[in-house]
Amino acid sequence: MGMKTYTVHRRRDAFSSDDEEARIILVKEGFNWPALFFPLIWLLFRRMWLVTLAWLAVTVLIGVLGSWLGEAHEGSVTIVTILVSIWFAFEANALRRWSLGRKGWEIVDIVSGEDRWQAELSHFRRAETAVPFTSAASPHGAGRRARGVPVVGGLFPEAGR
Repeated sequence: MGMKTYTVHRRRDAFSSDDEEARIILVKEGFNWPALFFPLIWLLFRRMWLVTLAWLAVTVLIGVLGSWLGEAHEGSVTIVTILVSIWFAFEANALRRWSLGRKGWEIVDIVSGEDRWQAELSHFRRAETAVPFTSAASPHGAGRRARGVPVVGGLFPEAGR
């Protein structure tokens, strides 16, 4: 079956260790089958509102282009629709990571496993022994990092701390 890679996301404002499992989200790397076959349902279920609007705009644009070109180019429009759907399925998880980042989630770890359960287990085992990380959003103001650079679960502690 092979190993799958996941990014682990945690809310920036979540600092207590209570109920750690409820405060993380794992997002798989790679192709997303549900996003290929049920893109609108997948987007709405994931509450990706801006991406949903963009997806709807592209879908409507392809439909308008198809009706404007007429039946002579029906095959071309079908090919474009299929290619856009495949592209979306490849990019769906990256778009989910982007949406999570906009909602206050940051990447804290990258894990691999045969399935999601093993990846979660790997993250929590590593988190038990990891040095706590600091973030620019910490309540004590400790820890400075470059904007847009994720802090990865204590793997790169700041010098002098």
